[in-house]
This record gives sequence, structure tokens and C-alpha cells, in this order.
Amino acid sequence: MSDLIAIVEDDPSTRQLLTELLESRGHRVRSFPDQASAREVLEPTAPGLLILDVGLPDGSGLELLSRLRDYHGADRFPALVLSGRASESDILRGYAAGADDYLVKPFQPDELLAKVVILLAKRRGLTRPASPDLELPASSGLVFGRYRNLRVLGRGAYGTVYEARDTQGNLEVALKVLSAMQGRMAENRFRFLRETYALSGVHHPNVVRVHDFGLMEGRLYYAMELVKGPTLYQEVRSQPLNESELLQTLIPLAEALEALRSNDLIHRDLKPSNIVLRGGRLEEPVLIDFGLSKHTFDRGLTDPNVLMGTPGYMPPEAYYGEDYDHRSDLWALGMVARFCLDGGELWPTIDHHTMFRRFATQEVPLPAETSAPLRAVLGRVLDRKPALRYPRAAEFAADLRRLQTQSQKPERGPCPSK
Repeated sequence: MSDLIAIVEDDPSTRQLLTELLESRGHRVRSFPDQASAREVLEPTAPGLLILDVGLPDGSGLELLSRLRDYHGADRFPALVLSGRASESDILRGYAAGADDYLVKPFQPDELLAKVVILLAKRRGLTRPASPDLELPASSGLVFGRYRNLRVLGRGAYGTVYEARDTQGNLEVALKVLSAMQGRMAENRFRFLRETYALSGVHHPNVVRVHDFGLMEGRLYYAMELVKGPTLYQEVRSQPLNESELLQTLIPLAEALEALRSNDLIHRDLKPSNIVLRGGRLEEPVLIDFGLSKHTFDRGLTDPNVLMGTPGYMPPEAYYGEDYDHRSDLWALGMVARFCLDGGELWPTIDHHTMFRRFATQEVPLPAETSAPLRAVLGRVLDRKPALRYPRAAEFAADLRRLQTQSQKPERGPCPSK
């Protein structure tokens, strides 16, 4: 099985960028400027991964892909199509020709690298499950590749997060490693890869950043920025927020959701414990834990009969089995706002089925002391019908900023007597 990554791209600068980027990650790369030169090498021997542009000087890259698929078989190698066109018909044409994934130019290097990791993993199937004896212990001073001094920060259903030092950049990072047991299941491996891919394409100060990712010692991992501070849940449980404090936190979170929307991403598990306050500052919330995130065009992995998310923050459409979209994340953010004002969960003693029925049939109650302007804005984001919510998080953020500005204006006092 070849481990060669073949690049077919007519633009010299893009070809050089792709080659250097992939070689820096230790991949063996060979590039071609046109169909003819690529066919001469790739027809006798299939590549490990094919990355090709649609527009080539001697024909369409999709023709080359289709030809190589016929020559070697449909499942012999994965293919990533590059194109400057982003219409639905163009993307569907790429998939019809045999593409496994599609990347629109200009692209982020991290996004390309994440797609390469996913495609190579699918090619290998990551069929060799991680051995149980590769489970990382909790001891201090542990070494994992370029990461040193690992210390357990937390364990979840799918893996362990360590605080570590990246010796390459001398950075403190949070290192997430898929557990050996969960790594035995293909679905869990692909879910972990999807989380990595989702995060790598987003660059926003209120979304946790990915520094590195890959496969090491049979284990999938990614390293993200280490955000130090309490979660919003921890902060609010000790003291609910007033409206001014809430706006400080809510505005950057709405802007973070807009960044996700612009990358066609849905978080799907937005809740106070998945928001960290950097340095304990309310105005610097950071979204973390993208384990349930997905692209809006992604229909894989998720069983439509399985509810995804946390009860109490799952939108009414989840109860009806409808698709999530960006407005679903907005509804969850509205519930985060309600929690911040109240300091406690809504209906903590009822079962989940009763809770879902209430969300589907009743308005979400806000604390009685909530001001009318804020109540109106939150009421819209918490509407049971997605079509009546804000269509974009940016519009929600804009209304919140208007409230913030109005609340900061000094009240007009009585006219001075003459």
C-alpha cells in the first residue's frame, strides 16, 4: 500500500505550498502540473492519497480522478478535490467523480492538514485499533512524542485531556488523546477526527485554538490552547450575573457562534460547563469541547434517532427529530443566558422527557426581574420555532451590543432651575 501523497495542481505557488506543508508533517509527496504527467506515474501505481485541482491545463481534474478510479478501483485511494468554486452543484459534481472530500480555495493550512489526517485514517481504516497497553498513565513527567510533563486535567467518555508542554513551540497546551478502548471502534475514531477537523478551521479569540494534531503510537490526539480559568458554570453557581455582567459574556459568545456559522459548523453541546472564562474574566469566555460538533452539510455518523447534546440545552427541534442548524446553537446560548441570570438549572427535578415536552410546548421562563429589553431579545433567541429566531448570531450580537450601549447611557436628570 503506497504512502505517497500525489498533488495535481497547475499553479506553481499553490503546488509548492501544498508540498512544503505536507512534507513538514513527514509525508512523502510528489506533485504534478497537469493530467498527462500525473497519469504517467499514477496509472501504474495508485497513490496513498490524491489531492487535485479541478481546473488543469489539459482538462478537468475530475476527469483524471474518474479515470484513476476506473483504473485502480473505487476504494483503492482517497481523493481530496481543490476548487475555487463553492456552489452546491460544483461540490456534488466532485463527489460524483469519486472525491472523498472537497476543499474550496483559498483554504486554511490547518483545514487542509486536518482533512489529510482524516482521509489517510479512513484509508487505513485506522483498522488497527490502539492497543490497551498504550493507555497513558496519570503520572507526572510522562512523554508523548514532542509533549512533556503530562498531567491529567480530566477524563471524558472518549478520552483524556492532559496539561502538557509542547517542546517544539515551548507552549503549555491541553492535549486530548483518544482512549485505547474507545479507539477500537471506528465510529469513535472518526468522531474524534471530525472534532479535530471542526476546530482546526476556526480562528476566533472566543473559540479554543488547535495547535497540532495527528496519530502517534497508534493513538489519535490533538493539542489545543490551554485556557486557564473557571468554567462559566463554576462562576455562576457561586453568584448569578447581573444584566451588565451577562452582556459582557454573552456578546463574545454570540460572536463566536457567528465564527462557527461562517465555517458551516454547529457546536451542538453549548452549555455553561463547556465555556471557560480565560483568567476568570467574564468578558473573555472561550468555547471548548467540540466533541459533538458537525458541519451543516455532514450527514454522517449521527443516528437521527439518537438525541445529541445535554438535556436542558437541547433545542425543541431535537424533540421532534429535526436537523440542528446554527439557530439550534443560538437557542442553547439563550439557555446559557437564562442560567447566568438565575444561577441554577431550569426544572432540575423533572425527567428529561417531561422537560423536552415543556420546551416543545411552552415558552422558556426567564427570571421575573429580567428587564423588558433583554427579555425581548432573549425571547426571540429562545423561540420554539427556529424560523422565528435570529437567522444569524451576528444579528443577536448586534442587538446585545445595542442593549449594552443603552444601559451605559446616563439617565437624563431634571432640568436645572434658573
